[in-house]
Amino acid sequence: MAYSSNSGILTAPPPYSPIAGSRGPRGSNEASPLLRPTNHYSNEPQSDSPSFATKSSTMLKWGRLLMFLVFLSWPVFIAGFAVQTHRLSQYPPTPAELDALRREFDEVKRELAVELTAHKQLQDYDKWAQDRLAFERERDQWLVVRRDYQLDQDNWEQHRLAYNADTESWQKALEEYELSRKHWVLEQAGWERERNRWALERERRDKEWREGARQFRFDHGKAMGLSWDHVESHHCVAHGTRAYTASLVLDAAKACEHMPIVINGALLGAPRECRRQGNTLVSTWDVNVGEASCKIYWDDLKDKGCVAPAKRRLEARLWGLDIEEDWMTICRSAPIDIRGQHFNGPLQCENRGMFDGMYGIWDIDDETCL
Repeated sequence: MAYSSNSGILTAPPPYSPIAGSRGPRGSNEASPLLRPTNHYSNEPQSDSPSFATKSSTMLKWGRLLMFLVFLSWPVFIAGFAVQTHRLSQYPPTPAELDALRREFDEVKRELAVELTAHKQLQDYDKWAQDRLAFERERDQWLVVRRDYQLDQDNWEQHRLAYNADTESWQKALEEYELSRKHWVLEQAGWERERNRWALERERRDKEWREGARQFRFDHGKAMGLSWDHVESHHCVAHGTRAYTASLVLDAAKACEHMPIVINGALLGAPRECRRQGNTLVSTWDVNVGEASCKIYWDDLKDKGCVAPAKRRLEARLWGLDIEEDWMTICRSAPIDIRGQHFNGPLQCENRGMFDGMYGIWDIDDETCL
């Protein structure tokens, strides 16, 4: 058979094909595709002479005649074999032939028994193989079911462990909640006690404040020169309640000493002095708020040289004083900054008369003074 690459199927080659490089009539120059052309006698190519072609043609003819005679002899052979078989069947077999036939029959019987036993064994093997295949299939199914069951067991175990973990977590959370609730109850009780204590404290403080306010008003009234005199009792006005009357007495001098005042937006306390002018009392306050016109200033400092080791004396005149003012008091309260150091007032104040005015004197540190 040959393979055809165009159609993809197997096809038979032609019965004969000419030998490559051959010439002449068909027959001697053709070769079967099933046999390889070989030269058993020499490596030289066969001769293409006319005598060789004639011999080949004669041999082919005799071969064809022989084949035809063999084909005609087959019916004769078959007919003779049938006649001989019929003749042999007409004669009874001899004892020796019967023994031979019996032995042959027994041998055939034994062979048949062996074949039957083998066949039964083969059938048993086939049945065993089928049973084995069925068992293997059943075993595989059982293994699958067992694996699924094991997976279910594992999943159930995991779910059980997760459920137990959730239960433990829930139990812990419940215990923590109960503990927190107890703490909350205790804390609420503490808050309630603290609230009650605060209420009592507030009530006590309110009572003290009311009593203190009454005492303050009483003391403040006394400080202001106010007092009650001629206290008299009268009739009852309610259950356990009686009416009283009293006369208010005013001490003007005492009230003058304690009565505050507001000047330039500042609340001032007790006055510096109270003096009577006729039928009235006049108080005096020293106000240092909003009085820019009363601010004095120092002139340039004058260096008076060293007065002691590491001490240098400076002086300056104070300007902005009024002739009616107390120069000495104002000088002592006039501040100044000298070489980064602040002084609330001079070390010494000196009044040098109407023309020279008031001078302040300072002794400052100076390392250049030896």
